[in-house]
Amino acid sequence: MSDAATYEMDTVAALVGERLTLSALKQLAGNLGGYSFVKVVVDRQTSTIHFLNNAKHSFHAIYTGERILELAPGELESSIDEYNKSFYNDTDRRFYLGILALHSRKDVETGQERQIFSLETVEVDTMSAEMIVFFYGFVREYLDPVLPLLFKPANHLQERAVLELSPAELPRILAHELFSTARFVPLNPGKTTGRLRAFRTEEDYRSALTSLEWHDIIVMHRVPDDIPRLAGIINAHHTTPLSHTNVLATGWQIPNAIQIGAFDTIEREKLDGHWVEYSVDGGLAEVGLRLIDEPADLGKRPAWYAQRITLEEAESQYSPIASLTDLRHNDRHRYGTKAANLGELNHVLAHGSRRLLGFFQVPRPPRENLLPYLARLLDVPEDSDLMAATRKLLAERLRVPRGIAVPFSF
Repeated sequence: MSDAATYEMDTVAALVGERLTLSALKQLAGNLGGYSFVKVVVDRQTSTIHFLNNAKHSFHAIYTGERILELAPGELESSIDEYNKSFYNDTDRRFYLGILALHSRKDVETGQERQIFSLETVEVDTMSAEMIVFFYGFVREYLDPVLPLLFKPANHLQERAVLELSPAELPRILAHELFSTARFVPLNPGKTTGRLRAFRTEEDYRSALTSLEWHDIIVMHRVPDDIPRLAGIINAHHTTPLSHTNVLATGWQIPNAIQIGAFDTIEREKLDGHWVEYSVDGGLAEVGLRLIDEPADLGKRPAWYAQRITLEEAESQYSPIASLTDLRHNDRHRYGTKAANLGELNHVLAHGSRRLLGFFQVPRPPRENLLPYLARLLDVPEDSDLMAATRKLLAERLRVPRGIAVPFSF
């Protein structure tokens, strides 16, 4: 590809039929969780590869409909289910859609950083082992041969398919292997301002615990599960999106991220103990930390800090040991959430609920709703009584065990 073509890359819809250089990747790519990525479309009918410009096209399907199939405006959206089936489920499909991402990993033998490509599909794609090998091989021919290309299974079906193949035929990498090497992972996106508090050891944290305030942003290698409510969290070592502290961050609606090397940045820019603007954005390559002045309205506490929380009154009087069939959701404060939910489920199985179809009845543009999907799942006509069919399916598949619930007052 010529320098002129490279210079104009940011104005085109895609790089078509040419090798993807790192220079072209930089101009076409989007960024998510610190990774540069491009969307890939392989057209088997014309044996052509398309590397999409992320700034021009956010979805494979829209690019394919507009640029390759040349559909009339609105035609793709009006038949989106049929097109999605042809894109992701047909065994003899014309188009293979994927995501190509660039990663930096530390070589186990040399300890040096090296770049690799990963190739994956969307989670709903049902490619067989043979299709995966074809897709991988086609894309491999249009990349820099110096950089390794690894296939990343996107679902359990693909993981099983990959097991049928030798690593020599299909080099692969699993999601947790990539996750464990990422320098930046946006666990809970958001933006806040607060006083940065960096603790390299848990002992340092425990000794300063009484001085922590609601406006502090805490930085630790591993944030303890018993942290008080704060303004933000930065993990300097890897944790998982389902960690207790990230569940807390999500519930508190505060930014939380993994940032390897966070302590080096804080020390270099002398941020510890100072007020900063902290942002976590999946479209960036690292957390945002910007030094700011201490707010003038610091005494104005947030509503959650100042507002009195009223909990349900605990059951202190005698309540009988009860059968699960006698409980409903409102009994949770007397018998516990699990017992109350089992009682509620038992009631739904016996008497039904108007909420059973709720998820499928909500408009999902460009679809009016998802009731046709439910009808196919239930294997009944779309104009049939879906509520009755749903209750029948639940009655056949679910059983609430017999049991009793002991009240807290016992």
